[in-house]
Amino acid sequence: MQSLPSETLKRLESLFSTTCLLLVFYLEEPLRFANLDIDVWYEGKRYVSVPFKIDEVSRDGRLTSDTLVVTFDNVSLIPASTFLNGDKRGNGAEVKYALIDDFGKPVSVFSVFDGIIDQVRIKDGTAEITLVSDLTRFSKNTFRKHIALCPWRFKDQNCKYSGPAFSCDKTYETCQKLGNTKHFGGFRYLPNIMEKQLPWGRKK
Repeated sequence: MQSLPSETLKRLESLFSTTCLLLVFYLEEPLRFANLDIDVWYEGKRYVSVPFKIDEVSRDGRLTSDTLVVTFDNVSLIPASTFLNGDKRGNGAEVKYALIDDFGKPVSVFSVFDGIIDQVRIKDGTAEITLVSDLTRFSKNTFRKHIALCPWRFKDQNCKYSGPAFSCDKTYETCQKLGNTKHFGGFRYLPNIMEKQLPWGRKK
């Protein structure tokens, strides 16, 4: 996470009458918002006018997790069902600071936060989306075990199967029949090598 020095921000804001934040959630279909009373177009992409607020952006040079909470006070203004449909944790997110000219066009844009979605809370008409920096990926332990069967829940965001079938026994053969082996998460050759002594290196 980065932030501009307060002196620099004050100088820039004195040159432009309007500033705003540009927010992007990199989901299957990216969602883009601008906390301004008009839509903003930047790099050919439309940022929809939606009021939101964020925590104070800070700089942390250590290898720790920066956290930023984005709050939408009126959840009806965003496609909330998109966040409720499947687990969105781990998807990318970015916050930019924009200086807007008198014609509503961004003149200068600075990236102030680039990370991933960590948590989504939607309650009482309000949505709170917690973002964390990518550094959190380096501080997590994996608890996934190597198994022959696919560990994914059928039709979840890892499985990604969207066909007419209603069930799956998680074997590679079934996944192959469903035409979804690209997303098979198991290690199908494990049964063939279990209890076998594996040679390392070459024998001369």
